[in-house]
Amino acid sequence: MRARRKIGCAVVLLGIGCGERFAGATYPDLGPAPTADDQRIVVVGTFEDHSLIGRIEAELRAMKMDGDLRIVEGDRAVLGYEIDLALRRGARAIVHPDSHLGRIDLLIADPVTGRVTLRMSVNGPPIPSVEPVLALRAVEFVRAILLGTTLLLPPLTSQVAPSEPARRWAASAVLSSGAAWARGGLPAQGELGVQLRIASPRSLGFSLFVLAPVTTASVQGTAAANASASIWLGGGDVFFSQALGRRTAVDLGFGGLVVAMRVTGSPNAGWTGTTTTAPGIGASGHLGGSLNLTRTLTARADVMAGGTLRRPVASAGGPGVYPWGYAFATAVAGIEVRLF
Repeated sequence: MRARRKIGCAVVLLGIGCGERFAGATYPDLGPAPTADDQRIVVVGTFEDHSLIGRIEAELRAMKMDGDLRIVEGDRAVLGYEIDLALRRGARAIVHPDSHLGRIDLLIADPVTGRVTLRMSVNGPPIPSVEPVLALRAVEFVRAILLGTTLLLPPLTSQVAPSEPARRWAASAVLSSGAAWARGGLPAQGELGVQLRIASPRSLGFSLFVLAPVTTASVQGTAAANASASIWLGGGDVFFSQALGRRTAVDLGFGGLVVAMRVTGSPNAGWTGTTTTAPGIGASGHLGGSLNLTRTLTARADVMAGGTLRRPVASAGGPGVYPWGYAFATAVAGIEVRLF
């Protein structure tokens, strides 16, 4: 039968975590699959585990078992919450794949109390070619346990700790481009941005950013002192991130920044060009959105708006005065690269 052939394949292809010989093992007829009314299997993973999750889903369908998929976006910070939620809602088995470690954790709950009574894991090399066998072994174990049937397969290599899955910090770098606007005498300017983002396990994080000008604005002064001005911005904020789906998320943040207006005079006959920098400080809020492209690359866009508590002012010795602020806004879009 199909189950017998699959188990045999798993035994031949993998000695995953097995120190014993089991070539002569025989496998019982497990009978019909559990019904959806009596058993509920929930697969909890991240978008990074989509390939392994797909293998598990295919094995569940092949054995006529219903599985509820819970995909956590971005990182593993809320995996523990999703697992607890599934158990409170009556899940009998939790299947938690981790393709990075080459492991599938299994949690079996008591049907009466809903408490986890058995924790196991299936381990193997973290390579794509092993994922089908890992998925097969994990689903066979769940099926056998829920049916109360002894399954003669190699012993599992490790146990999952009673605590929640390890929560991890994440870091990423963003390269972006956009524009900055402000009330005052200077027009919008093009900006090139670099950002470092650190996310905690609880969806909170902080970021540091720098926006460097790629365009300048003319500052009209005396006849021999025409100049150009450019805007630099740098600062940081604290943000909260919320997943909207399997690949999308939004974040909201608040912070402070330093504004620097750099004014460079144009040298003319009898004059030498000089450069001065006027500083300013401000506060801002930002709204960002992201779309996962791959495991390490994310497209994101951010809008920041705020006000300057101290405005930088540009002047080239003439009657024109060009302040930057009090209200300002920036809009940038770019690529985020996950560092760890």
